[in-house]
Amino acid sequence: MFREVCEEEGNRERREHLLLIRTSKPATRPIVDFYTERLTAAVRKAISQLRSKGTIVCSCGATSPNIRLLLPNGMVADVHCIHRMVFHRNEVPHSELDKINSLRFGEEKPTDSELILPPTTNRGWG
Repeated sequence: MFREVCEEEGNRERREHLLLIRTSKPATRPIVDFYTERLTAAVRKAISQLRSKGTIVCSCGATSPNIRLLLPNGMVADVHCIHRMVFHRNEVPHSELDKINSLRFGEEKPTDSELILPPTTNRGWG
């Protein structure tokens, strides 16, 4: 289990990560399902954002700003988490799917900007 130490006004807390995984394979056919929609709803309800230096570069070439999100349940994710869930599902550990399954913030379909499309996406997929 990944945890991150967050310091806010001298207060140190450990926060559990959600989908902060490193992918190593090209993008696969996109999967938008119950897990993706639960994750999307939680990300849209993030209670804070922290932008760090640099850019997230995925193994498939998709890039995004390095922004961490504090979800309403206290978990820490980043803006690239929906992309990983949709295009790299085969690399997502079952423990991460269990975390997503426990989210209770509704279900919403992600937009193209939330998906962070790979540069060579075949729009004929699914």
